[in-house]
Amino acid sequence: DFLSKDFTEKKEYFGIIALWPDTEVKEFLIRTLRKRRFWKTTKNSETRACAAYALGILHDKDALPLLQKTSRSGNKALRENSLAAINKLTT
Repeated sequence: DFLSKDFTEKKEYFGIIALWPDTEVKEFLIRTLRKRRFWKTTKNSETRACAAYALGILHDKDALPLLQKTSRSGNKALRENSLAAINKLTT
């Protein structure tokens, strides 16, 4: 059901999760950002973009290499949210 939610709703959900600074949350976000699927790639990329957004909120510099990798994605939402997270982490 979560994949069927619109991007804005998913982003709000991930933003709330990011307010809980816990190692399990960080690990969940990194796993989500790494997850790639062959089917439903657009919806999966949206979820990955939300994870990138949340990692920026967490200020987790350990995620920087992964965010740099996803910032080169062909998906606009994933690329933009990864770049925004990188900007938050480096300023």
